[in-house]
Amino acid sequence: LAQARWDKGDRAAAEALYRQWLDFEPDNVGARAQLGIVLFAAERYEDAYEQLDLAYAAGNRDDGVPELRAISLAKMQRYAEAIALLAPLVEAAPQVLATTSVLADAHLQTGDRQKAAAVYEGYLAAAPADDPNRATAERKLKELTGQPL
Repeated sequence: LAQARWDKGDRAAAEALYRQWLDFEPDNVGARAQLGIVLFAAERYEDAYEQLDLAYAAGNRDDGVPELRAISLAKMQRYAEAIALLAPLVEAAPQVLATTSVLADAHLQTGDRQKAAAVYEGYLAAAPADDPNRATAERKLKELTGQPL
């Protein structure tokens, strides 16, 4: 029922139903992860991180939990922690621009333009030539380095 509410765009009802579910079954990792996703979508990053971190600690590595957990930290401006979580995700999948761009931005926020540029370079090296996000990454890399690609 919670997923049905979520699918219909009723975030408030989905959140309430996931919370009720967790009241009765607090160890349900899937429900906890889904609650975290609902909270993330509502831009309630602290609450989302709390739920996603609990789901991750309980072994959930699916449903975007590792990625959203890390991105939540960046959204809360906890950049050093976000970098620590994002770096291995980007290393494992450098062609995913969503995590790559958040990692690069976190490096920028901590004043490390070189690392931010290196993240985009890694993305461009890994992404297929026909990837529609290449232009975005190329533009951001050019902004960082001031060099034509």
